[in-house]
Amino acid sequence: MSYDLSITVDHGDGYKTTVFDANTTYNLRPMIVAAGLPDSLHGLHGKTAAESQDLIYEVWRELRTKPEYYSTFDDPGAWGQHRNLLPWMKHLYIACRTHPRGVIEVS
Repeated sequence: MSYDLSITVDHGDGYKTTVFDANTTYNLRPMIVAAGLPDSLHGLHGKTAAESQDLIYEVWRELRTKPEYYSTFDDPGAWGQHRNLLPWMKHLYIACRTHPRGVIEVS
C-alpha cells in the first residue's frame, strides 16, 4: 500500500493544475505519526497548502534533527526508510510554500 498525495490549484472556470504529485509507502506511517502528523498524511486531505505548510515544516524539521531516532522506524525490508522520507517531506513543504492556494488530496 502507498500514499498518493497531490496538490492542485484551482484557477477558476474549471481550470485546475496539479503542482505536486508524489507517492510514498504506507510503511512510513509510524515514522510520520511519531514526527507529528497524528493522522499521518491522511490528516492533510482537503486542507490548503497554506493551512498545512507550518505543520509539514515542523514534521520535516523533526525528521531532520533526530535522524538516529527516526531511523529506528525504518522498515526492515527497506519499504520505508528515513533517508527517503526526509527529501520527500522537504519537497512537499516547498510545494506548499510555492502554491499556498493549492488543495492537498491524499488517497
